[in-house]
Amino acid sequence: MDKKDLKRSKKHVPSFKMPFTPKSYIKGNLKYERKFYLDVSTWKDMEERIHPKRRVLVYNFLRDREAAMLYSPTGVGKTWLSLAISLITAGKGSLELLDWQNEDPQPVCYVDGEMLEEDIQERIKLLIPTLGVDQDLLRENFLFVSRVSQPDAIEDFLSLELDENQLELLKWVKNHTGNGKSPVIVLDNLSNLAELGDDNSAGQMQSFNMIVTKARKVGCSLVIVHHTGKTLNLGPDGVPTWRGSYDMATRLDKTICLLPCPSSMDGYVTFQVIEGKSRRGQRL
Repeated sequence: MDKKDLKRSKKHVPSFKMPFTPKSYIKGNLKYERKFYLDVSTWKDMEERIHPKRRVLVYNFLRDREAAMLYSPTGVGKTWLSLAISLITAGKGSLELLDWQNEDPQPVCYVDGEMLEEDIQERIKLLIPTLGVDQDLLRENFLFVSRVSQPDAIEDFLSLELDENQLELLKWVKNHTGNGKSPVIVLDNLSNLAELGDDNSAGQMQSFNMIVTKARKVGCSLVIVHHTGKTLNLGPDGVPTWRGSYDMATRLDKTICLLPCPSSMDGYVTFQVIEGKSRRGQRL
């Protein structure tokens, strides 16, 4: 295949256009002058299209433009594990116990909704030697956004059920991580970063669900930290479900539940790891 053919095959040229009315216009009873269309491709279009090779961000856990959820009851260790994932991604480290590793460090934006910066700092310093992280890469690739650390004049923080805040976060991260990069955004935790209202309402969760679609479009991956439901009800896969509607499961590529694990090992964080959904990779 010559360069001209390769360029032509990469270009997304749909065969058809489907007219549609955006939901925002219907809900707001708004009139619009221009038409909106959805791209529709035939298999002939698709079979000749060449996509870039997917980048492995954490082996056996996350690839570029994927979304994963890590959830547990309060105080089990989800922030420890989400920080470990972040450091592995940003600093070329590994977590041997779960066979997670990274050979292609990428930018990570860790958005924290509840903890003090000094507590996160202390945990990172404890994790660095255990994960074999390259600290120079970590200094370059790790970004931290904290609710608690904002100036006194900032009373509000990101509310990720809002379309505006979703776009602001995704665009800022993408614009500040360089061309050719595959940034990861870690949201710790969902209860403090999105107002979802009724825990069991699929409609309430739907507003947040759209961030997964938007992240894929701009080339970002997501790790969402959340809580289990109060009663630890089991979902269709036999794993305890998270707080709120189970509707989000359709958007995620991987889900991991952490449960308490009694241990006499002083100085260690211990928990049981149960994998739920997994589109790819070996089961944990």
